[in-house]
Amino acid sequence: MITEEIALYKIDSAVLRNGGLETILNQYGASVVEANREYTVVELTGFKKDTEALKEEIERMGLLMQYTRSGTIALYRDSLEDTLKELSGKE
Repeated sequence: MITEEIALYKIDSAVLRNGGLETILNQYGASVVEANREYTVVELTGFKKDTEALKEEIERMGLLMQYTRSGTIALYRDSLEDTLKELSGKE
């Protein structure tokens, strides 16, 4: 099973123009989804520990305007039918 979550971070755009946050976003593999003069929305897909860690770094810097995340989403590697058979012990 593949599990991840999606997080969105709304950050003051002035910070990005000054270059203070770009390195941190690159370290996490975060992407800019929308940018305008007032704010920039950044997206990160990954494990909860990663989305929370980026949130904490941005908060420590006093830059986080808004934050939301999807919670864990999952996708089975095998078909659902095969997974259910395996879980129930039937072949």
